[in-house]
Amino acid sequence: MQPIFVYVVKQISTYEIKHCELDNGVHQFDFQVDGSLFVAYGNQEINNANLRVSVELVKKTQELSLLLQGKGEIELQCDRCLDFFSHNIDANHEVSIHFAEETNFDTDEDYVYLSRSEETLNLSYFIYEMLMLSLPIRRVHPENENGETKCNPEVVKYISGESFITELVW
Repeated sequence: MQPIFVYVVKQISTYEIKHCELDNGVHQFDFQVDGSLFVAYGNQEINNANLRVSVELVKKTQELSLLLQGKGEIELQCDRCLDFFSHNIDANHEVSIHFAEETNFDTDEDYVYLSRSEETLNLSYFIYEMLMLSLPIRRVHPENENGETKCNPEVVKYISGESFITELVW
């Protein structure tokens, strides 16, 4: 078994772009995202995902502009019945990156800084952040065409008070 650090580095290096080899102009990249990205960032809620992320990178002399677009499905656990369900994702995120003397992603500005000496740009955190911010706060099964919940009917019956516990086990 690989040490966890090696696993994490391997997973997030999948999303690297060698921007130093690119000419100024527009460039397209596509990435396939699965549950390993979420695991790499320590997220224990999401294990299964099947997403395609398209990245449009515009390279200029002093900056990079990124437009990330993610589409696909993430498996979530329902807050109501605790069963798993598939949630559709359609997310967009823009990132502006300015070249500077040192890398700094922790700014309060609308952009981040990337050191001029960095040859690659790892997009894993930008992708992770975009996907996490696109998730609903309340995670419940979607309703069917009749407006009824798709939650586990036994659990719904129990929490609505239609089913009573007749014997308590301590």
